[in-house]
Amino acid sequence: MSEEHLLNSIARGDRRAFEELYRRYYRRLIGYLARRLPSFHSADEIVDNTFMVVWQHAGEFRYHSQVSTWIFGIAYRVALKWRLKGSV
Repeated sequence: MSEEHLLNSIARGDRRAFEELYRRYYRRLIGYLARRLPSFHSADEIVDNTFMVVWQHAGEFRYHSQVSTWIFGIAYRVALKWRLKGSV
């Protein structure tokens, strides 16, 4: 199933599609965050927060970029907020 199809399904509340997208991105996001965070221990929580945003806003994705670009952009902003709050 394509990532676009998964995102459309997530927008309709499909938890299985959400779980599949989470599985596809978890390791990639952990690696991405590990290179950018001073403390790796919060990476799991940041990934979870990233996917909460994906769940809540999947229907707002406009296909101006790849799904991966959108998800990594969300992860970047979530991690930045954590750093600014001093949580990481």
